[in-house]
Amino acid sequence: MKIKRNQQIAIIFAIFILTAIQAADDVADDKVQQAIKSYQKQVDGGILEFEWCGTNEIYNDETDRVVVDQEVEESFDTRIFVLTDEGQVFKSTNYGKSWVHVTKSFYGSNNQPFFSTEVSISPVDGKTVYIWGHKDTSYVSEECGKTWKKLNHPAGLFDFRFHRKNKNWVLAFTNIECKRFDEDCESNMRNLYVSQDAGVTFTFLATKVLEASWNRMNNFYNVDSPGILMAVQQESQSNVVYTEDFGKTMHTVQEGGDNFFQAEYFLFLTVKPKNSKRTYDMKIATMFDDFNYYVEPKSLKLPFENTDQLSFTILKSDGAMVFLAIHHETQNMWQSNIYVSDWRGYDLTLALLYNVRAPNGDCDFEKIESNEGVYIANTYDVEKVEKLRNEVKKMDISTAKNKLQTKDKKNLHKELTNYRKSVISFDSGSSWHPIRAPSQRWNGKTVVCSGECSLHLAGRTYYKKSQMYSSSNAPGLIVALGSIGTHLENNFNLLNTYLSNDGGHQWREILKGPHIFEIGDHGGIIVAASVANKTNIIKYSWDEGKTWSEYKLSALPFEIDQIITEPSNMEQRFVVYGKGRNGTETSMIVSVDLQDLHIRGCVGAEHPNRPNSDYEIWIPTNFKGEQCIFGRKVKYVRRKPDAKCFNSITTDQKTVIEECPCTQEDWECDFGFYRKENELECIPMNEHYSPDNLAKPPADCSWSYLVSKGYRKIPGVFCQGGVDLSPEYKECPPKISVPRTEEETDQYKSFKEAQKEIISQYQQQQQQSNSQNGKTDSSSSINWGVIFTQIFYAGLILTALALAFIFRENIKQVVKSIGEIGHNKERKQYQQLQSSQNKQSSYTQQKNTQNVRIQETEERNYDLEEQDMHYPEDEKPVLQRDQEDYYYQEDYD
Repeated sequence: MKIKRNQQIAIIFAIFILTAIQAADDVADDKVQQAIKSYQKQVDGGILEFEWCGTNEIYNDETDRVVVDQEVEESFDTRIFVLTDEGQVFKSTNYGKSWVHVTKSFYGSNNQPFFSTEVSISPVDGKTVYIWGHKDTSYVSEECGKTWKKLNHPAGLFDFRFHRKNKNWVLAFTNIECKRFDEDCESNMRNLYVSQDAGVTFTFLATKVLEASWNRMNNFYNVDSPGILMAVQQESQSNVVYTEDFGKTMHTVQEGGDNFFQAEYFLFLTVKPKNSKRTYDMKIATMFDDFNYYVEPKSLKLPFENTDQLSFTILKSDGAMVFLAIHHETQNMWQSNIYVSDWRGYDLTLALLYNVRAPNGDCDFEKIESNEGVYIANTYDVEKVEKLRNEVKKMDISTAKNKLQTKDKKNLHKELTNYRKSVISFDSGSSWHPIRAPSQRWNGKTVVCSGECSLHLAGRTYYKKSQMYSSSNAPGLIVALGSIGTHLENNFNLLNTYLSNDGGHQWREILKGPHIFEIGDHGGIIVAASVANKTNIIKYSWDEGKTWSEYKLSALPFEIDQIITEPSNMEQRFVVYGKGRNGTETSMIVSVDLQDLHIRGCVGAEHPNRPNSDYEIWIPTNFKGEQCIFGRKVKYVRRKPDAKCFNSITTDQKTVIEECPCTQEDWECDFGFYRKENELECIPMNEHYSPDNLAKPPADCSWSYLVSKGYRKIPGVFCQGGVDLSPEYKECPPKISVPRTEEETDQYKSFKEAQKEIISQYQQQQQQSNSQNGKTDSSSSINWGVIFTQIFYAGLILTALALAFIFRENIKQVVKSIGEIGHNKERKQYQQLQSSQNKQSSYTQQKNTQNVRIQETEERNYDLEEQDMHYPEDEKPVLQRDQEDYYYQEDYD
């Protein structure tokens, strides 16, 4: 009885302790909730644009991050501008605490209501903001909206494009209506206008324009030049032209060019050759060309014969290399192969097979901004693709069964979506490996998986909210949605949220279910919200997802579209927005301020890794775990995951420690070679690139020639010595005399006999002349002089031959040096490019976007086997300027 009573007392005491702990937690939670400040705003319509004004990082019209050189006053805070689909603009000067309806006081011409179509921030100063109207009236402010000036311009201007160096220069377009019998006019053609006074006036520049932009190669040299590139219809054909005097003189860059895209070092063009209805070529010009009228674009060099149309997606122009997705088979629009260029941009080598592709050209291929040289891509299972190809070959592609064929292909694609896999590269696409799966679930339970299990991450073709997130301001950090298994899960609601803090080597499952997320405080805080259903809860973590806290945003749940913070990722303030409650056509904007959660800033950045420091040193590694990336060992100083403080680092966290000797990881496959997944050996794509064929000297071989080992150094690698897989110079074989024919032999004998007869006659004449003049002694003396001269020259020749034999190795080196002159010239150009690259800040956009897709069609099977191809009759190249920051889900039914 006494024991039972003691047990009751113990239970009561335990309940009391637990209650006290819960009460303390509730008090702590109440304090946390009180420390977090949030502010709500409801606006009519959906949100189209969200622009930052006053920040030192701006995204221009080509979605490249531009760092502006500005001095921001201490009292000057970042302004936010929001454009709705009802043409209204709202502004906040305090990070979303309060909002002003800016366009409420704006009027169009004749005092008509103002409707805005676009909000632009100048990339030159980051503070000049334009609110463009849909007719002939717009407004501009030079101090992020403190005061506004009205602009009158031609009606219907849109798609404004700013010069990077001169804030007065702006390009804009208007639509044109094609006349009934104008065969050269197409619906995608536009009129081009230019402003030289910051939008005060616009002057007509050209008509029937397909594309136009400022010359970005001039910006590489920091030249304040008004160079403008245009693809324009001229006399029954399109041409890419160039002007540096606002259209007074035009210089043709490429005849037949109907579109183009500019990267930092490269200009890509699509060209339609004359007298061809289908075939399109892609050409490229580089920064080394004299762009002032003398540029000569060159055709891309593909490791197979380009016999028909191709479809291209320019995935990424990463410094001195280009990633290009080439779609080979028109009967399967959902896959492509990834190729990577050499530093000149011309020679393409195969990097990845069967990349997942959407019909609009988007590809599951992402550059990880938080770790140099890391890329993540999705591919289809090779065996399943081969099976699909064989089934497609068996289909009857006759006209009578065309509809059935299309339906069957879509069904085959739906089957193929069950076999998507993720791979990762730590060497700029040179080699690819499965992503290592975490061993534990979000709740600590062990992962149970059979077969070849790995982690698979959802890409941009999966769903509009399946973003993969990384930022150069948060070293090593990656957050993504995905699943663990043999292939990627097809059901979006069954995806979970994963995080890596070492650039993609190790991963943790941090949240159950799909979430949208944002990183702030240089990676010190992660904010997330569920996207599986409507919600009014956000979650935040200070320890890289190990523990989470929740905060209630509003009384009623709503569909969250995005969580954003200021582009530098330094803030602890966030803005959450999405569709309004109860399906109404409104948007919710909620500003969340987490600055008061911690009372101290982090300390000890100058002494990382010490016990009293809030910072640690992180050194990136390659796939093998070696601390050398691209020939250099570098270190980053970053906040420790468990440090409860605000990150105060505002300077560059990256430091180069030392250069490393070269390893096989520093070499990618040479032209005509490729690597299989998870392997390092480069093998020939076909027999043409076999060692025996490559070793054959060229027909015009004179001194020496290069023989590839199947590798070339990855552009941007700084290693010295070590493994050398560069091509070898070989001496040309000696030329073998061809035996004379019988006719040639007779001619040679006749020649020798005639020569002998002439010499005999000459000698007789000389003797007669000497005898008549009595100069026999003198003649004899002269003959001796001739003999001595001949002996002297013969000695010189013998001496030269002896020296050549003794120093034959040195002479070989000289010959090799002569053969390397052209190679060294290119190497010098590459070093010039690298030097220029290193001088620039490596600012890249945090939202992973792909630059451009240039679409055509192509007949090519990777295994180089013959295959019947059938192309849509109306298929033409389509250039979409940028892959959007948002994502989409395509209905393939």
